[in-house]
Amino acid sequence: MDPQTTMNDVVLSEAGLLIENDKATEQMKNSISQFARLLVCPLCSKIFDRPTTLSSCAHSFCMNCIDEYASNAYECPVKGCNMPMSIVGSNGGSYRKINPQLSQSIESLRTICKSLNKSKQHWWLSQNTLQSIEKMKSSRMKERQQKDILDEDQQEYSSDDGYGDNNMYTDQNHSRQEGEGEENNSDDEEDDEMVDLQQGSEKHRLCLSADDDDDDDDDDDNDIDEINSEDES
Repeated sequence: MDPQTTMNDVVLSEAGLLIENDKATEQMKNSISQFARLLVCPLCSKIFDRPTTLSSCAHSFCMNCIDEYASNAYECPVKGCNMPMSIVGSNGGSYRKINPQLSQSIESLRTICKSLNKSKQHWWLSQNTLQSIEKMKSSRMKERQQKDILDEDQQEYSSDDGYGDNNMYTDQNHSRQEGEGEENNSDDEEDDEMVDLQQGSEKHRLCLSADDDDDDDDDDDNDIDEINSEDES
């Protein structure tokens, strides 16, 4: 929020000139705020308290503010004025005088603000318009509630979906590991079968070789017997 706006709200509130929400249009509030700025003392930056006007230059201040200032200064405190405060009016008298017109303006503005604050909300609108505003507020409230519910559901879904993805990832890894284990077991079994086959083939080859050696030995024995028989004859 703008610091100047905050200061003005404080000043108006202290003076009883702040309008409550929905008790006046923005144009009304701006008009009252602009009028109130003309009733602010340059020394204390608050609404005039017993407004007093200098006779020399017609600048106005709170009576206590200008009296305290004048005790140590001789010129108007408004920047750029530089008018001596010692000059009095044409008829003589004090360098400053009470300004009843400003006091009346402040009281009138305060009365207006009190009346507005006591009025109903949106008093300047028709009944049909007020009903339309209430329906619009109710509709917006329902939309916000539905949006909040959807946001909560989305958060829960996102949380559950993340958990499901983790489980799915774990299951996939487990299945892949099982598949790799089965594949490795199958490979091991095939290797064992190959070894068995190789060993069986080797045994069979050795058996055949032994049989051939036996046959060769028998043939040699037969040849020796035949030679011996021939020698005897």
